[in-house]
Amino acid sequence: MAQSFSLKKYLSKVSAHALVSELAHVHDAQLFFEIGEETPRKVAISLMEDSIKALDPEKRLAIIKDLSYISSITSAHTARLGRKLYKEATKNDFEPEIECNTDNDVVLYFFLRHEDITDKLAFLYPFYVSKSYLSYEAPQIEATEVDIKLTELHREFTRLANKDDNATEQDMEHLFLENVLYVTSTFQGSYDITSKQDTSTGEIIKKHVMRRIEAVRIAYIPEEHIVLVAGTISKQVKLLFMETFLRVVCNSSYDGKEERYDLSKLKNLSLDFTQFNKGTPFIKAFVKSVTLSYAQGKKKLRLTLPSSHEHANLVVLKEVLDELGMTDRFDSCDIVNMTFEFMFQNKEKPQKGVNVSCSLSKTKSSLCSLFEYERYTKSILQKAGIYQGFILSENK
Repeated sequence: MAQSFSLKKYLSKVSAHALVSELAHVHDAQLFFEIGEETPRKVAISLMEDSIKALDPEKRLAIIKDLSYISSITSAHTARLGRKLYKEATKNDFEPEIECNTDNDVVLYFFLRHEDITDKLAFLYPFYVSKSYLSYEAPQIEATEVDIKLTELHREFTRLANKDDNATEQDMEHLFLENVLYVTSTFQGSYDITSKQDTSTGEIIKKHVMRRIEAVRIAYIPEEHIVLVAGTISKQVKLLFMETFLRVVCNSSYDGKEERYDLSKLKNLSLDFTQFNKGTPFIKAFVKSVTLSYAQGKKKLRLTLPSSHEHANLVVLKEVLDELGMTDRFDSCDIVNMTFEFMFQNKEKPQKGVNVSCSLSKTKSSLCSLFEYERYTKSILQKAGIYQGFILSENK
């Protein structure tokens, strides 16, 4: 269930107070508050909230409606994407006239000054809400070639949406940003029947029949040779959309390959990830836990390691194995799962860092290539020989 909008909670994330006043002016309203650098944060939030609540109901509701919408499309990802969209449109770095210190400041600024960018952020926001994507290998196709094939893709998606006599309109939208293609397809899906009962007799007195609005999201990252698919539909239907995208856009096909990770590389306790750091703002990585199997896989042992940012790579694991007297036996065990934390320097805010939790098993990981720093993590794992890409299963 969606949470109701909290004006106070939203304002607590806004540091550019002038932008709040600017939004009020858009609705022919004026907010009366004085906030300086010395004003305590809690006081500033109360001043802004009280000023908005003191307005005429019509203007107050209009402002809150806008803030609710802005909040619904705001995250660290949309703020970052907004800066990229701005640079793509203007060829200049984002340097706002009003200082924007938070992600909410940035999106609010775009809402007030760049409506075209705000519309694109609303389109991109759902792509970054979750990492639950089906992923598959896709050959690298140039953007100009992809653009030519989008009309045919629209036609094929319409055919899929109308499969099994599901008569419906299909709407497809797309956006290119930094060589990533984002595609959404929306159409009517299955029927939902809701009923209302008479409270005294229990008889059904009214039925409502409505059709769900289904959505499919596809992100194609040519340089990573990967396509990602998510949506409100079943896995089987997602695969149909994926297969269609691969065939139409990439001149490729889906043949059931799986992502593979060679965890035997992690048996090397002196492994140093920094030697595979080319092209990324990588700082260091450290292991957090490991699950081992032994006795022909009949028994398992999970080790949760001490949290220590002072040690890097597999140093903590080696120390724990030494303490347990298991170092010699470690090589004969199979690694079922290993969890790391990779640390990167934030490219937009160099004084801050970005942490990526990474859980690895032989056939899957917690990483999603759509997220920039997780893409960097995957690149390091690939250079280290751990990530092997998509391989056809021996059982297929």
